[in-house]
Amino acid sequence: MISLYNFLCILGVQKPERFSNKDAVYVAIFCEKLGYSLIPDFRHYIIHYYYCYYKQNSNINQSIVLFQGGHGPDFEPTELFRQTGVFIRLGSILSQSEGVILRQKEAFLEKFIDNNCDLTETQKISLQAFLHWSLHCPQTLVGLKLYLRKLTETKRQALGQFLLEVAQADGKIAPQEIKKLEQLYAAIGLDKNQVFGGLYALASGVDQVKVAPREFVPTLSLASSKSE
Repeated sequence: MISLYNFLCILGVQKPERFSNKDAVYVAIFCEKLGYSLIPDFRHYIIHYYYCYYKQNSNINQSIVLFQGGHGPDFEPTELFRQTGVFIRLGSILSQSEGVILRQKEAFLEKFIDNNCDLTETQKISLQAFLHWSLHCPQTLVGLKLYLRKLTETKRQALGQFLLEVAQADGKIAPQEIKKLEQLYAAIGLDKNQVFGGLYALASGVDQVKVAPREFVPTLSLASSKSE
């Protein structure tokens, strides 16, 4: 992981006053020519390009991740790939609520990617890099709110169930996790009062709807989400 500013310095690129959408695409394409891919790449993930590269002070100081081999020239993100990225980002928001990333939660999210046989190896490598970025850079719902508002009730429930499983991945629930779960439930469009019941059912071994990313079909395109 490296800051975008330091990466531009290594490339010998002068720091622009503002890092535009066009600049972001240029850097991503340049990395691909070197045999790497840059994460996050707003062309492939449901995330606003400005959020990818700027912190609150508007300086080009956001961290990025590079992975060798890259996506390849013919890479086209599928709906499954993008929706898995949404799961990962929301799971990372929840994982950050305790102020420290617990290994059990990170491992749960890693397995969530690796155990999906419908993802290609390139997609899995990219998503693992995206997970690393999501866990180690402060996350918010920027770029996701409009996307989440478009979900059906079934999809909301599936996403809510996934978040409950992330919360319990380390075998305990911290008070700040419950608060964050309630916030995320509200953002998803679920009743936050369902959180305690869902956690109890999960801890009690009551049969729950298992979350499979392929059951969660996005209804919003990446291009549309950039306006959020």
